[in-house]
Amino acid sequence: MAVLGFTGRRSGRRFEVPVGVHDVAGRRLVFTGAPWRVNFRGGAPAELLSGGRIGTVHVDLVEDPAEVGALFRATFAAGTTAAQLALRIAPGHDPGDEELAAQRNVLLLRQAVRCCRHRDLAAGESRCRRAPWLPGTSHCPPWRGNPGGGRRGRWSSPSGRGCSTRPSPC
Repeated sequence: MAVLGFTGRRSGRRFEVPVGVHDVAGRRLVFTGAPWRVNFRGGAPAELLSGGRIGTVHVDLVEDPAEVGALFRATFAAGTTAAQLALRIAPGHDPGDEELAAQRNVLLLRQAVRCCRHRDLAAGESRCRRAPWLPGTSHCPPWRGNPGGGRRGRWSSPSGRGCSTRPSPC
C-alpha cells in the first residue's frame, strides 16, 4: 500500500489517494478504474508515500487496450492474482485485452529525476542546464561549507557548480 498525492488538472485541488503499487519486471504499476486516474492523461508529476518515504514520481496513464492487457498478463505471470487486483474473473476464463482494459486502466510510475535547480524532470527529459542527479546515485549533493566558518555555503552539483538553494531531502 502507498499514498499517491497529486493536484487535480482542472480543479487545482490537492488529492491524496491510497493505492496498491505492484512491482512488475522493474516497473511500478497501479491498477485503477477510479475517476481520478484521468488527471494523469499525458503524464503528470505526483508524490508517492511508500514505506515511510516520500518520493517524486512521474505518472503516465496507460489506456491502450493492448498495453493494458500486456501489463495485466505480466502482473499475473509475476504471481499476482486477479483477486489481489480486485478483479472478478470466472474460473477457467481467459479475458482478452479489451475486457481487461474495460475493467481497469494502468498508471505507470517512473522515478522523477531531480535536477540541480530542484525542478522535477520526467525520466529521459533533459531540459536542465546543469547535470541532473540520477536516481540510485548520490543525487543529494554534499554540503560545501564556508571556509570562514559562517553560515553561508553552497550545495554542489556533481558537475562542481553550486546550486542557489538547498535541495529537498531524498
